[in-house]
Amino acid sequence: MKLKKINAGFSLLTIVLFFIHTSYQAFSFLTHNHNVTLTMAFGYLLLASVSVHAVLGCIMVFGKHDAKIISYPALNIQTMLQRISMVVISVFLIPHILSFLLLPKAAGGFFYYLLEIIKIIFYAAVFTHIAVSFGKALITLGLLSEPKTKKAVDIVMTIICTACFIALSIIITVTHAGMYGG
Repeated sequence: MKLKKINAGFSLLTIVLFFIHTSYQAFSFLTHNHNVTLTMAFGYLLLASVSVHAVLGCIMVFGKHDAKIISYPALNIQTMLQRISMVVISVFLIPHILSFLLLPKAAGGFFYYLLEIIKIIFYAAVFTHIAVSFGKALITLGLLSEPKTKKAVDIVMTIICTACFIALSIIITVTHAGMYGG
């Protein structure tokens, strides 16, 4: 159970860092006031936290967990969404990180549109992962215990994540179109 709690802690840290990173990115796109140092600092902190969270998650899912082999005979929809979004995030994280180098070179062409689609799929996966994982992390850390409360938290997080996904997708896609002629 220790490993699961440590990973839940990194999960919440990652969520906080993610919202700081995306809020700053949205602010910088909207105001055209971009500080590369802040972007890199938030991005690298987030990447470090995501990496630890991913490694711990893989150990728990595929390896041993407190001397017991984990098995999930009946996967529910939230667990399936969590795992699918994890795979999508893993596949699209590197293109997301490299997109600011790649987008100017791809301006207006097929590769530009492909990168934009990849970014939107990446954002959808990240926000899905947060929406289905947040309540689970709170339960694991002992911060939630009632099923009704968890359901309410899940609903609120789903609404927040959906709104943030839509807003971020619009802000970044429109800004990129203006910057790179998409």
